[in-house]
Amino acid sequence: MTKKYILGAINFSIFLCLITLLIIGLLTVGIYSTKINILIILILICLLIILLFLYLAKDYKKYNTGVFITLILNIIFVFQILDLNNTYSYITNICNKKY
Repeated sequence: MTKKYILGAINFSIFLCLITLLIIGLLTVGIYSTKINILIILILICLLIILLFLYLAKDYKKYNTGVFITLILNIIFVFQILDLNNTYSYITNICNKKY
């Protein structure tokens, strides 16, 4: 049983890292206006809170639903980050700043 919770915690940690990387990418690239960026950030924070409540639920169905949704969102976010990086190469631009 503890193995299940450890895997869920790793899945949620990956989700947090991917959200952070996606937000940095959206703000760095500047595709959208400031209002849309704020709206996207608020939606991601609300999604994060909902998933946190699903992870902390006592019911196994809610916990498993949270794990499944997080896994699907991780896959979607990885593809979005890869698409942003292939199109705008923002990761290399973040790391290779010349002063």
